[in-house]
Amino acid sequence: MKLKFSKYLILSLLLISFSFSYAYDYTVNDSAYTISNSSKIKVDLFIKKKIDSIITANKYITALNKINPISLKDANKKNIYYYLKYKLYIYVDENMSVVPVVTKTVVQKPINTPITLLWITIPNINKLDTTNKLSADKKAKIDKIRNVAKEYVEIDNNMEFIEHGSYYRVKFSQYYDIKWDVPVSLYLELWWLKNEILIRQWDIFKLSSWGYTIEKKYSIKDIVDMVKFSSTWTWGINFNIKNNDYYIYIFSNSRYYKIPDEWLYISDLNDWNNIKDFILIKNNKEYRLFYKWFTETKLFNTSLLANNNNPSLVLTNVWLDDYLYKTNDIENIMTKIRDKTLEITKNTKNDNEKITAIYTWITWNIDYDVYTTRYLKWEFTEATYMMSVSKAVFSWMETYRNKSWVCDWYSKLMLYMLSFAWVNNSSIEIGNANIGKWKLVPHAWIKIGNLYYDPTWDYTTKWVNSKFKRFWLTGAEIHKTHIPSQ
Repeated sequence: MKLKFSKYLILSLLLISFSFSYAYDYTVNDSAYTISNSSKIKVDLFIKKKIDSIITANKYITALNKINPISLKDANKKNIYYYLKYKLYIYVDENMSVVPVVTKTVVQKPINTPITLLWITIPNINKLDTTNKLSADKKAKIDKIRNVAKEYVEIDNNMEFIEHGSYYRVKFSQYYDIKWDVPVSLYLELWWLKNEILIRQWDIFKLSSWGYTIEKKYSIKDIVDMVKFSSTWTWGINFNIKNNDYYIYIFSNSRYYKIPDEWLYISDLNDWNNIKDFILIKNNKEYRLFYKWFTETKLFNTSLLANNNNPSLVLTNVWLDDYLYKTNDIENIMTKIRDKTLEITKNTKNDNEKITAIYTWITWNIDYDVYTTRYLKWEFTEATYMMSVSKAVFSWMETYRNKSWVCDWYSKLMLYMLSFAWVNNSSIEIGNANIGKWKLVPHAWIKIGNLYYDPTWDYTTKWVNSKFKRFWLTGAEIHKTHIPSQ
């Protein structure tokens, strides 16, 4: 009796896969693979003897496609599987190739919205010098003083001047006005003259005494490069990536330095020596600098969300949970949720199958909190409930550990899993639910595209998903009992 192609192929793989001496490397669609020389020879011989036409090759390809390479636990068998498939495709069409199933990856987009900078043109000139417009005797007098003084600049009303495309400000506490009727020799006799600056402000010349400073005025572009990080304001919550870890920052809106325009003298700030610890935020058209007036929380390594299509959503809710309930071991729990998602969606072929797999796992494995159930049956008042209920049921990470939840966290877990599974257009809808006799309680459920899902109300369907009543509902269907907030 002849074996079916798929069974024959599995038997062939078993017969071929006895060598573990890897030596032959090859590339398919920029992916590198390795197979032992002896196994390569056997596969090549198999192709030569058994594959006599494109029709036969396609039959073997069809049989191979019925085998999930993940089920081949032995690494050598996997390598033989991929190499055999590769050779068969080449036999059918030398321009075709095959790549194994790999985890979908994505380049991480910036978590925070970068500040957009205005384009400002500043004349790229040296210090302005208009002394050549003075009369001969005045110029001679000024030249003698400036030859001894340390510097000479011409400033505006703000004590500023431009040099090589940057603004600078001069500061000094005491000065002498240069009087045209005072002999220049009296100025030259000042012993400290060589350490001072001669200034022209419009038609007045000033000579500083007891020291001066010249400070550069920094543009927003400069400040962006100097501070801890910068971002466009987003509801008071901003994320940053530092040393391959996610950080979240929450700001005190009432405490900040306001930058009046696109420029700033850092010495105008308190604690200006710590500019690297400031955070720059653009709120509408206003720039704000925060120093100490914010909280910084480290979450977890960026690799955890490398294959998540909505990292900002996950990060926001992870932080809120930590902020409200001080959950420990965030990274470990998030890793378990990601791994569980990949496990239960491993053999799914499309979004509908992913949604079903995730919904089924949640409703079959997470129980509703018993004490909350008693409250919903009106066994006691809301005040009694809030005083006695375990606060862990309101923390999705704690409830993931305890497997006892309320509606908000059923929805959040499903949302995270959908993100890890790359199901788009998913969100949480909140409002009130009618639990009978027009009694309304706060509730949360899932919306994916134009369809609705409520895993909380279906958790009692254990082991029989045909009993799902709040799965794949239209807006008209779900909103008969679920009233979204306006």
